[in-house]
Amino acid sequence: MLASILEDYMFKFKALSVRRRLAACSMLFILSSAFPFHEQAFAQNIPVERAHPLEGDWVNVLGPNSGGMSRIIIQGLTLHPYGACHPEACDWGTIPAKSFANSVRDSTIVSLTATHLTNFNEVLITATLLEDGRLRVETFTTFTDKSIRSNYRKLEFFARQP
Repeated sequence: MLASILEDYMFKFKALSVRRRLAACSMLFILSSAFPFHEQAFAQNIPVERAHPLEGDWVNVLGPNSGGMSRIIIQGLTLHPYGACHPEACDWGTIPAKSFANSVRDSTIVSLTATHLTNFNEVLITATLLEDGRLRVETFTTFTDKSIRSNYRKLEFFARQP
């Protein structure tokens, strides 16, 4: 519904004169500043709901020695994965993510993708929330160092920490 309204608005917006476009943009700016959404809550340390269902601190259901990722923290549109290294987890850092819904007309985020780059590989990470509440994380690792190692994929499952 929202997508069709926006499409209709953009079609009409393109037909306006430059003066009317500027007036419309000014009005949108004024309206958006009147509704600051969550910014005030963050500034005042007021708890807010998760921005989307994937947010949280997730641990691998196979434990810290899974051989893949041991933990992943999702906050907003960022992933912060930890590799299952020994004796401590390897911090991959915070990675910007892209969000996906089930359809063009749905705004509920159900999956995220992100790409982690190192000096020897590139890892595409996909994270999808399953109906049973687990997080399905699939990684596709491509080696970029001209080694003879095979590119590979790994599928793992995570449980949300309380």
